[in-house]
Amino acid sequence: MAKNKRQDGLILDWNNQTGAAVRSGDPISLADNRVGVALSDIAVGEAGGIAVEGVWDVPKETGDSYVVGDLVYFDTSDGLFKSGSGATSFLAGYVFAAAAAGTATVAVKINA
Repeated sequence: MAKNKRQDGLILDWNNQTGAAVRSGDPISLADNRVGVALSDIAVGEAGGIAVEGVWDVPKETGDSYVVGDLVYFDTSDGLFKSGSGATSFLAGYVFAAAAAGTATVAVKINA
């Protein structure tokens, strides 16, 4: 094995400088239009692990419906995943399992 490998890159150590506590499962906006998911509660000023790969049930706009493969955008203004891009959103991944309008979450393969 190469001696310069650090890790598989699935979990990132992240320092919470948002000004608000983060709960386990919360989506987190990272630099350069990437999203992570908190693996535990992270207090302001504390560090914690966030997943930067995988499929996650994430909060969505309840009026949106999705089929497998749809692109989804993370809106940093309200923390929801949406079907369209906007001034405060970025491409966050694709839909892994269909979700109907009226539901609160959608399964998303993040950063893909």
